[in-house]
Amino acid sequence: MMERLYKIALTSFAIGTLFLPLLLFVHYLEARYPATTQLTSLAWYEMFIILALLVIPFGTLKLLRVPWNSKESQ
Repeated sequence: MMERLYKIALTSFAIGTLFLPLLLFVHYLEARYPATTQLTSLAWYEMFIILALLVIPFGTLKLLRVPWNSKESQ
């Protein structure tokens, strides 16, 4: 049980560490391109951000071998 809690805590830390540069990049984009101007220039960056938000947590869980469901328990 403690090993599972440790893996979950480590996963949360890893996801947070990987998301920090992405969040700083989003903050930079929001500061550089206000919501009222040049919205079309953000389309490529928005797709990249959404993809990263979907891929990073699942990739981190798999790399740390945290089971996603009860069938994958070791």
